[in-house]
Amino acid sequence: MKLRKVTAASAVVLALALSATACGSNDKKDEGSSGGGGKVKVGIKFDQPGLGLKQPDGSYAGFDVDVATYVAKELGYKPDQIQWVETKSADRENALARGDV
Repeated sequence: MKLRKVTAASAVVLALALSATACGSNDKKDEGSSGGGGKVKVGIKFDQPGLGLKQPDGSYAGFDVDVATYVAKELGYKPDQIQWVETKSADRENALARGDV
């Protein structure tokens, strides 16, 4: 039960962070393409199996990755427009405040 609450809370925080980052992005290369042509930075853990894990082949997997990919798609971004940024739990709020993610 506790894991579900933590996972749901993580999903909400990630979705809000992704929405805020995407809306404030100034990295627009081609105004006519999806998502404004820029990239959206998403902070995830790279070492948390099931939530955010960087695979040996360089791809990313987990619940946070799936949620972020879905939200980015709904905002008009393609998967190749997502820049994954390793963000430790203790630094998430600071990373958001700095605009790193």
